[in-house]
Amino acid sequence: MRIIMIMRTHLLRLLYSGLLLGFVLSPVAWSDMQPVGAVSQAAVERPLVVTSIPYWDQERAFQSFRSHVEAIDFISLFWYTLDRHGQAVKYRDADIDQTIVDFAHQHRVKVLALIANLPDEEGTTWDWRRVDAILKSNDSRQRFVTKVLKLVAAHDFDGITLDFESLRDRQRTTFTRLVQVLAQALHQRGKLLRVAVEYEADTGQTHGKDWPAITAAADQLAIMAYEQHWDESGPGPVASLPWVERTLAFARSLKLSMNKVSLGVPLYAYDWPRLSTGQYVTAQGLLYEGAMKLRKRYQATAVFDQRSWSPYFRYVNKSRQHVVWYENHRSFRAKLALAQKYHVGSIFLWRLGGEDQGIWRTLASLR
Repeated sequence: MRIIMIMRTHLLRLLYSGLLLGFVLSPVAWSDMQPVGAVSQAAVERPLVVTSIPYWDQERAFQSFRSHVEAIDFISLFWYTLDRHGQAVKYRDADIDQTIVDFAHQHRVKVLALIANLPDEEGTTWDWRRVDAILKSNDSRQRFVTKVLKLVAAHDFDGITLDFESLRDRQRTTFTRLVQVLAQALHQRGKLLRVAVEYEADTGQTHGKDWPAITAAADQLAIMAYEQHWDESGPGPVASLPWVERTLAFARSLKLSMNKVSLGVPLYAYDWPRLSTGQYVTAQGLLYEGAMKLRKRYQATAVFDQRSWSPYFRYVNKSRQHVVWYENHRSFRAKLALAQKYHVGSIFLWRLGGEDQGIWRTLASLR
């Protein structure tokens, strides 16, 4: 399985874009889709907005949160991982800043603590074995649930985001049971459960996740609809519009409660260098802000690709050609229209800090 976390850990800490969901540009032609302009902005009310603060760029992300808090309904704090025994622990470098929680609550934003199976250790990737340590027995599952409830109570969280990626298909049934037990325990305390899921649009694989069962138990099914192209793939859009629509169409085909679906929307970029042989090598992950600095520095011309509904530009540095695909307010607006077309309950933005400020104007226009 192609996984973005094969990349070096320092790049992951910069960007964290989740499990790859497929890499070939959707064969669905743009002409075969309903044009975004034809999607009525009044089709449904604006979806709720979920945003993320990663511990490795917390100060900048929190500043963005403070600046745009009126547009945000939920904040997910990337603070916790699993140890080798499957217990939730904070990342070594995470600053569990209660100020963020208190600020959110003062502005009526619900706060979710994210727990990921991405280890702290350098050079590691999403570890399904650590999830197995939770799933192996009723006792291990209950120990995990008990620890989660203590974290929620200790920091006044409104709930949990469970981000367990790269699971094996054999874990499907036991993972579903964990979601059901955890959701029940949280709901008994008036708390929420949000579960992140992956979809490979080219293969139809969901990798250990039973979407209908998870949706029935949890409050939000967070579909990570990004990483169509990633650092070790060839260059291309992070999330082309036809490809995102295929993902939403798959969700609808399962007859899910679409008001529980949360569509992941990327706010970042990749910069692929090209060798003299014509081969592209590993891309550098960038925030939108960093991509725009590059474009300005090299006086590159931005091109908006009508087929993928995604922007890109090319530049040359020391005789080496580069291509940068990124996401901006225009590609964001199109994905928001898709979210409305499919009547999803929320969108989640990966991630705060360094994003195109135009996305906030777009959201404000729908208030």
